Amino acid sequence: MTRKLQRFAEQRGNETDDSLLSRFDNRTLLVVWGSFILALVSVDKYDIVRTLSFIAFPVFTLVVVRFPLLPLLKRLVMLSPFIIVMAAANPFLDRTAVTTVYGFTISTGMMSAAVIMLKATMALSVMLALDRCISIAGLCNALRRFGVPGVFTTQLLLLHRYAFLIIGEAATMIKARDLRAAGKRGKGPVDTANLIGSLLLRSAERSERIYKAMLARGFNGTLPVASENRFGLADALFIASTLSCFALLRFIF
Repeated sequence: MTRKLQRFAEQRGNETDDSLLSRFDNRTLLVVWGSFILALVSVDKYDIVRTLSFIAFPVFTLVVVRFPLLPLLKRLVMLSPFIIVMAAANPFLDRTAVTTVYGFTISTGMMSAAVIMLKATMALSVMLALDRCISIAGLCNALRRFGVPGVFTTQLLLLHRYAFLIIGEAATMIKARDLRAAGKRGKGPVDTANLIGSLLLRSAERSERIYKAMLARGFNGTLPVASENRFGLADALFIASTLSCFALLRFIF
């Protein structure tokens, strides 16, 4: 557990991929990805064929950003329990028979459960692809340029940045506890609660020091972000083409 926390703490930010998609304006990517999610969610809960037709976009984005297959499967497997929980009750609540295949009755609840799992898997896949071609700083800057209040984007950026510090601190404390513990000593519920309380106190103290250091360096409530690609003709063509494809898949085919 400690090694996993340490490896995760070493990831100080998003590792963006230098692919074709990363050359577009971040606002373009947000518009396209948001439009895909809306079009996908709007598909009828029993329409498996139309839902499957949207799989072309996740496959396209994952290939373009060169997302490794094994890490993708690992992340989807990690999130699969939440997806299964969302769809598990449908076959029991909606038992209307639709057809029979080799003596096995397929109900509308099974169809809706399959659609939920497909939608969730495709949505997670495109979000993982988006994470490869846009950094957290670029995401916050794009939201700010869309009119999102700077207070929200600054908090989101700081939360992402200093979450790794908290995880690293937790990994250090767990390692220290394991070195001092003999067998299972120091690993009970009370000791774990004390460990969490100590972590919260350390986090509060560190946040005060960080805030004072930021004020000393001229922090005025908004974090500066490096210049990004400007919205151009390529962005407009990309938005127009992808939205047209989504409309065709949603309303025609």
